[in-house]
Amino acid sequence: MSTPVLIAPNLYQLPALKPACNCYLITGGKNTLIDVGIRENYDHLSHQLQELNLSILDINDIIYTHCHYDHTGAGEFFPHSTVYSHPICREKLLYQDDSCIYALKYQIALPTRFPSITIDSNDYYNKGIPALITNSGADGSLIYSIKKLQKYNIQLILPGHGKIDYDGNNTLVKTQENIIKRIQQKNTTTLKEAEKCQLTKY
Repeated sequence: MSTPVLIAPNLYQLPALKPACNCYLITGGKNTLIDVGIRENYDHLSHQLQELNLSILDINDIIYTHCHYDHTGAGEFFPHSTVYSHPICREKLLYQDDSCIYALKYQIALPTRFPSITIDSNDYYNKGIPALITNSGADGSLIYSIKKLQKYNIQLILPGHGKIDYDGNNTLVKTQENIIKRIQQKNTTTLKEAEKCQLTKY
């Protein structure tokens, strides 16, 4: 079982058990949990909170970074907490849009705890943490989000999956370059397939 990792004063990473995401806990006047993982990993999340002398009932606020089931599935265990998300994330969860949530695709029940308050990309939460929350889905949206993040001179990236990144700005630049390369390669492949199709048709 993984244990909480202190990143900075009042900020912890609660490492994930696959296929759930890493969660992040901000403590202080209010206890805020960023993402909640899947319902099947609820016991693991609860155990990590206990290691910090907290219980599920001590979580005041939850922020969903996006709508995927591995970030939102365990929300049902926090009925007392206020749940925040980007407006688009809220709509996808409310309408159970599984082309974006991906739960049914992996034969997992759809999330049932929906955000009650929305925060937009230009809003700030908890003393200056920007609510730069991805819409989830398209490469173009991802590039747009990365460009917005680059304005903040970010040094530390706390990922939903994987290790903490202490070289944030360089990672954002490399990520954007890789996404653009992937789009170009995909387009090249699609064009070649289209040309083959045209040749066989006529």
